[in-house]
Amino acid sequence: QREVNPGGILHGEVHIQGGQVEQFISQIYMNLYTTYYKEVNDSNVRRKEILASVCVAQNLKLNAGEKKVIPFDLAVPYSTPLTIGKQKVYLSTGLVHLKI
Repeated sequence: QREVNPGGILHGEVHIQGGQVEQFISQIYMNLYTTYYKEVNDSNVRRKEILASVCVAQNLKLNAGEKKVIPFDLAVPYSTPLTIGKQKVYLSTGLVHLKI
């Protein structure tokens, strides 16, 4: 889904592919970010803020070469800024990997 309004639900998918060995993933999460500038010591400093977060999967076993598609829904807060001009809102996927 390419567009969503503040207060709406973002529907998407996370595509993952296993490498050469079996892996265990503790958690896959999706964060919705924005960046802004804040004045610090007479200069503008770029800051990043998480607006919303959702756990996409937990305790996942991924076999060697296996492909998975995991759907997710993320509630976009009403306070999310509109993406006009330099104001950006973007997604980032992260995971917690278990070494066994």
